[in-house]
Amino acid sequence: MTLNRYSKAYRGIVKNAAAEQGKLLRLDLEGAGGAVLQNKRSFGNYGFQSRPTEDSEVVYLRTGNSIYVIASDNIAIRMELKDGDVVMNSDLKNFIKVKGKGGIEVDSDTEVIVNCNKIKLGSESAVKKLCTEEILSTIAGHLHPIVNGAVGVSLDPGMIALPLDPKNKTQKVEGE
Repeated sequence: MTLNRYSKAYRGIVKNAAAEQGKLLRLDLEGAGGAVLQNKRSFGNYGFQSRPTEDSEVVYLRTGNSIYVIASDNIAIRMELKDGDVVMNSDLKNFIKVKGKGGIEVDSDTEVIVNCNKIKLGSESAVKKLCTEEILSTIAGHLHPIVNGAVGVSLDPGMIALPLDPKNKTQKVEGE
């Protein structure tokens, strides 16, 4: 049995994308031979959703009078990938790339929001670094001379001493 026995696959161009009840994606397409196809359901892989931009390409199946969009793509937002790479990206060039040779890269021109009760960063084989606005504020308010009277910040404990308690500005710290 083959899929062709039950339906035919066609290419089309997205003209409009709209969410039905906020969730189910419906597309207006320019189909094979210039056919206008309106309000056609789009399917995606479990756990993934996308809303293609106008002029994105799609592949759709026609079974009788029903049409189902099963894939979409937009060459304008494709990235160069190496063997084994997997990427999830948006039309704004934001992306998450899982690299085939190891590693994960996240890039955003705006912001990355993580909402969770607990977050764990770092590894046993790497130096763990996490800098919050509170830490930056503490550093900015407590610059100490480093070498030859120059003022700056260094993570070398022999060169800078930051208060252990940022609220206690009179606390004696090593190096003062």
